[in-house]
Amino acid sequence: MATVQHAVQDVYEPSLFGTYSKKIGMWLFLASDSLTFGALLFAYSYNRIANPAWPTPFHKESIANATVMTACLLSSSLTMVLAVLAANRHDKAWTRNWLLATMFFGAAFTVLHAMEWTKLMGEGMMPSSNPWAATVPQFGGTFFTLTGMHMLHVTIGVIYLGVIALRKKFLPILLGLWLVGWLITPANSVFHYGIHALLIGAIVSAIILFLKAKDYDSHDVEVSGLYWHFVDLVWMFIFPLVYLMSTKVSDRRDSTMHDVSTAHDEGKGVYFWVWGGLLFLTAVEVALAYKQVLQPVQMLEVLLVLSVIKAALITLYFMHLKSEIRAMRWLLTISVMGCFALMWIFFFPDANRIIHLGVK
Repeated sequence: MATVQHAVQDVYEPSLFGTYSKKIGMWLFLASDSLTFGALLFAYSYNRIANPAWPTPFHKESIANATVMTACLLSSSLTMVLAVLAANRHDKAWTRNWLLATMFFGAAFTVLHAMEWTKLMGEGMMPSSNPWAATVPQFGGTFFTLTGMHMLHVTIGVIYLGVIALRKKFLPILLGLWLVGWLITPANSVFHYGIHALLIGAIVSAIILFLKAKDYDSHDVEVSGLYWHFVDLVWMFIFPLVYLMSTKVSDRRDSTMHDVSTAHDEGKGVYFWVWGGLLFLTAVEVALAYKQVLQPVQMLEVLLVLSVIKAALITLYFMHLKSEIRAMRWLLTISVMGCFALMWIFFFPDANRIIHLGVK
């Protein structure tokens, strides 16, 4: 009897977006996470415009601190891009070095943010109250929720990059940082309990590293970079909308106010130019806050436009969206533009109505 053998071919349906599944999965996660931050930013901005007595606790020292924090995140995005480029060259040493530099900037951002929180709480600011405007008790809640969510994302990002860069060697370092932080943080500080995020991160990282040990490749570095650039991108909105819109730098008040290898072909110089442009736009935002020549709604509109420009630069160059195939570019662009169109149609007319008619 003749035996018939059927040849089995490994045929897979090509990806709709022309890239590997891990990258698509991260983009989908970031799209869903942007809805969370979008809702928080919308709620904060709406409350800011709707309340003429909104507190302005951020003076020159706070704005200077937040500007340094912004510079840290922008610099971390630059080092993250350099890490991706090194991974594409299969240069493991420089990939690790640039990832460690990114972690350093991220950790510096978190420490500065924690210092800002400690200062505000020392002045009497709590989630349900603040010492500057008793009629606006939601200021503390909206501020701590939005900035706390972002700080958590930065912390997760630092742990994520540590796992990629050092693998199992990172676990004792992370546990050591948790223990030192827990011991030196005062028992009455919120960070005495918040530091346990490092312990949880160490446990989760250990489970991942021991259950599925692997040597992370350039794809893993790029996917982690997408997450990190998203964290940076979100801060480009938080900094102007939360800090600069609640700034008091002088006594003047407004009297009327009631695949990677083929995709990343740019030279390093391009990324340094983009980084410089982002720092310049940040300086423009700070200058506008110091001048205080715009009405609240006008200020919000200008800051949003500048934030969108910075977000576009980060997305196109640092996250390499401009190198993806057309289907992915159009899908993400249309989604983002749709969100902003809805905000422009519904939010700003209502904000202007509130300014002119007041809130009962």
